[in-house]
Parts: sequence; C-alpha cells; structure tokens
Amino acid sequence: MFIASLFRPRRQLAFFLFALSAASAIPDDRRPDSSACKLPAVPDAHYSEGQEVKFDCAPSFGTMRAKMIFVDFPDAIDSGIPPPLDRNEIPAAVEWFRTSSFGSLNLQVDFDGSWCYRMPRPSTSYRFEHIVPTRKASAITLTTTSSIPVHTTRGHYVARKGVTLGHQDLEFWGPKLVNHETGHAMCLPDLYPLPVGYTQKYVGNWDLMANAGGHSPDLFAWHKWKLGWLLDSEVNCIISFGSSTHILSPVEIIGGGAHKAVVVRHNSTTAFMVEVRSDLRNNHGAYSKGVLLYMVATDVETGKGPVRVLDANPGLGGERCEWDRLDDAPLSLEQASSFTAEEWGVTARQRVKPSVSLRIWELAAWE
Repeated sequence: MFIASLFRPRRQLAFFLFALSAASAIPDDRRPDSSACKLPAVPDAHYSEGQEVKFDCAPSFGTMRAKMIFVDFPDAIDSGIPPPLDRNEIPAAVEWFRTSSFGSLNLQVDFDGSWCYRMPRPSTSYRFEHIVPTRKASAITLTTTSSIPVHTTRGHYVARKGVTLGHQDLEFWGPKLVNHETGHAMCLPDLYPLPVGYTQKYVGNWDLMANAGGHSPDLFAWHKWKLGWLLDSEVNCIISFGSSTHILSPVEIIGGGAHKAVVVRHNSTTAFMVEVRSDLRNNHGAYSKGVLLYMVATDVETGKGPVRVLDANPGLGGERCEWDRLDDAPLSLEQASSFTAEEWGVTARQRVKPSVSLRIWELAAWE
C-alpha cells in the first residue's frame, strides 16, 4: 500500500555574542541591507537554493492544504485496515512545522474517505524501486516527488505538487518524513547525494532535507529565511572585508531580541553562513551545539551538494559521534577554538564569553 499526498496552497530566549572581524570595522549604520545577500535562484539548477524559485512552490505561510489518498495494486492488495496516520504521524508533522516556522505555517492534511483506490497496473510497473524494506536497500531515496502540477489522466488539475510514500517509509523514518517531502513541495532541495551516496556526505545530520532521522533536523537558517520564516531584519549581511559584532540567538527559537544568522556574500551564487544551533525545540536531544558554519551554492542542483557544512573539528566526529563525522562540526560555545577555511578566505575564532571573531580575508568562488 502506498500513500500519495497532493499539496494545495492557502497563509524563550537565549543569546550568543558573535563578532565578525577583518581588516577594518563596519559601523552599524553602514552595514548593507540583508536583501544584498538574497542570492537569486538559478533557473538551470533544479530546486535552486536561491530566493524566489520559479517552480510554482507550495506556500510556506498560512495554511497549506494537502489531500492524502491511498492506493493499492493488483499484485499488492490492501489489507483493508487503514493505518492510524491521523493519530500519529500527521499530527506530529503538523506540530513540527508549526514549531520550525515559529507559527507561520499550518499544514492541514485531509484524508480521502474512500480509503483505497486500485491502480490499473501492477506495482512493478510504476518504478518504485526505492520503496523497499530499508535493510534490503542498496541505497536510499526517500520518495518520488513531483515538481510539476499534478493532473488526472484526463488532464484535470489536481494540485501544485505531489509526493508518493510507502507505508513502510513512514514506519521507518517517522513523522518527519512528511515534513521532508512537504519541504520539496515548498521547493527545498535534497541535501543528501543523488542518485546514490553516503547520506551525510554534504551536511551531516544538520537539516531535515538531508536526513529525516538526524539528531538536529531543524532547517538551516538559510532555509528558514528563504521560506520567509526569518525576517530580513533577523539576518545580518556582509558583502565586503571588514569587522562587525553580532548577537545571535539559536535558530530553533523565535525572536529573542537577537539576529538569527550572518550571511557573507561571496558572489552572485555563493554565500558563507553562520548560525547558532542548540538542543531546543525541534532539535531536542541534538548531539552537539554551537556555531555552525556552512556554504550555500545556488547554482548547484538538488542532490549535488548545494549546501555544505564546514567541519570546525575535523577528526572528532568519527571517534566521538555514533552518527557522523560532521556531528562535531560546530565551534563549541564552551571553550576557545578556531577554524580556518582556506579555500573561502575565512577564519573563525570562538571565545569563551561566548563570542566569535570571523576574519574575512578573501572572497573566493565555489569550487
């Protein structure tokens, strides 16, 4: 049995002192507006990480209406017992979005009361090779996602987007699989390698779009900004050499009288991101926390590494973390530490206050 979700549109406090420093100081009144760091989407890059993606994305504000229908096949007949999704997975997914979006998004899922629809052909003819018991899979692709409007066989418009889920997918990944797939409906890319590869290769377990079962699944600040969940006033933009001081609060909590991210624009398609990750809200139980550094490339398509986390503690993850080498990637907020990204011309130093000094000495291009 498979589940098809068709998406339709409708709309505490912790502080961390953060300093960006380089050759000269940048007064507050001379800092560029954050819009200067809103990199435009690249049309040729599928699910580009840029702003204003032209894929008729499902709305990330207000109420997103979804319709869930159930189907079976001549060679895989339904048992007749509906899964209790309305009592488990769906309510949890709705609450996850409400928390991550700071109340901006309300996912509303309606279940088709007809229960199961019989598909005209055997299940083997629909290319669902990736929907197999996880332990038997040679590689994992979470689901099939339609990035174009959904129509009936007679051409009638049904919905903006559609995804296909196997019941066993939900049993293995849990409610956050619904959030991951809905992320695609809002035009967020896959952050794990496609078509196959090591799931945590590019960003570890730091974003739901990389690993729905990761220890710190809340969305990157870049994604929250792109979706409109972070205001422009909550993002500091750096477009030149210089130094500045910033106060950041964790990306998981609302407001807090502080900024949520610092964006260093390298060129029209790449940016260096700084945010603070905690173990609050959707990241409760996160393995590590601290100042997370990563790169965003708007000209790199989904599944090819459009976001890449920088490992500020190389060598520690494999020994200390049961998840992945990038789980120790953040600069610790507990002790002094530093990290230099030579290829990006950036040096970050963590102080014990806590504060961070970021020296920008070269604006390089994405390799």
